[in-house]
Amino acid sequence: MSRHWVSIAVGLLCFLAGFLLGRQLINEKEEIKYVKGDTVKQIVEVPQPYRVEIPAKPVYVYRTDTVDRLVVQVVDSAKIVEDWTACRSYKQTLFDDRNGRLDVDLSVQYNSLQRLSYEFIPIHKEVTVARQPVWQPFVSASYSSLGGMGIGGGVFYHRLGVEFRYVTDFDRKGMDVSLKYKF
Repeated sequence: MSRHWVSIAVGLLCFLAGFLLGRQLINEKEEIKYVKGDTVKQIVEVPQPYRVEIPAKPVYVYRTDTVDRLVVQVVDSAKIVEDWTACRSYKQTLFDDRNGRLDVDLSVQYNSLQRLSYEFIPIHKEVTVARQPVWQPFVSASYSSLGGMGIGGGVFYHRLGVEFRYVTDFDRKGMDVSLKYKF
């Protein structure tokens, strides 16, 4: 009878040790993915200047010349007006990195901003942590058509497991140790 209780105690201790180890030891696999988000496009309303300053004494840049000959520059008014009325469009990528991509598109005409739009494609960092227990305890109960019953438990280490089971058919009692593999 004492052997019977020792076997049950050993089985319970194995189960308890497997249970505690299963809670303590866990494998973690971290996977980092960068996922593109929804594109944000918007046309910004052309801002009106809130202050215009015209200096009383403008600073002119003079070029000193040692030649005493007088040079008269011809002012091409048509060229100046053509340059003033020309519409210049600029498109530039401000940044393209792990945070996303920002493109700016703008037009300048008559010395003022006419159109400003931007397109931002954000990139989100997704971190997936998969936790798998290294030690996984389990319990089992069995019934045989030959009139036997059993109860037991064990542990799996990754995919390999050991089970300790108490088996009885009410006439004979015994222990069963089995080796298991998870597919």
